[in-house]
Amino acid sequence: MIYELRIYDIIPNRREALYDRFKKGALRLLGNHGFRIVDMWEPTDAREKLFYLVAWKDANEREVVWRAFRMDPAWQRLKTRTEAAGPMVTKMEYYLIQSVPFARRATSSKHVSSGAKSRGKRKAGGVAARR
Repeated sequence: MIYELRIYDIIPNRREALYDRFKKGALRLLGNHGFRIVDMWEPTDAREKLFYLVAWKDANEREVVWRAFRMDPAWQRLKTRTEAAGPMVTKMEYYLIQSVPFARRATSSKHVSSGAKSRGKRKAGGVAARR
């Protein structure tokens, strides 16, 4: 299992438009193509960024699924329509990452951060914060 951490630098005042694109179509399309989104985050300060983590079996699966998604006419229409007022992202970075063998994963909710508990979600799809 590998993970892809994606980081978007959002153009000022375009955060809601980007979030709407995810909520009103992109998340469904990503899921239809086999993306397994672990979670999505935003900074706790005023920086305009979006972070999300995708789980993949391997690099080959990632390549095949991304290629199919980018070629999907439904995605192309959604992207064109939602960027009619201009782009939403100035910069996109991604990192392919994997667990380190010595990482300790929590097996109970007592290891989940209080912020994740208050939202009723486990942090990072069941992986608790490391000590």
